[in-house]
Amino acid sequence: MDRKAVAAWLSSLTDKQFIDFFYESLASRQLYSSEQTYLESHLVLANARHLLEDDGYTWGKWNLELVCPAREQWVDDAPVCQFGEHCGLNTASWSKHSICPICGGDVYGT
Repeated sequence: MDRKAVAAWLSSLTDKQFIDFFYESLASRQLYSSEQTYLESHLVLANARHLLEDDGYTWGKWNLELVCPAREQWVDDAPVCQFGEHCGLNTASWSKHSICPICGGDVYGT
């Protein structure tokens, strides 16, 4: 597959399918592999967002929310609609019970 075909395929995935693919394919990837003896790291997926203020013209401060994979199986078109907090950051998932992509802990959405 060439790069353009891969990009087209990734664009065709639902949000849940893309998130699952991201974590499955990058589970063992590290940006700092030469520093493994003293640094633990892994890639995570985040959503950057900011809200329109009440005046209807001004955008608020940017915030990041970690996108968390689910602990259990879900249908591929499940919407991202569960929000919580873990490791001091906001979280988002399609599942009430998800996995923190930073520490692997349990995340609970509402």
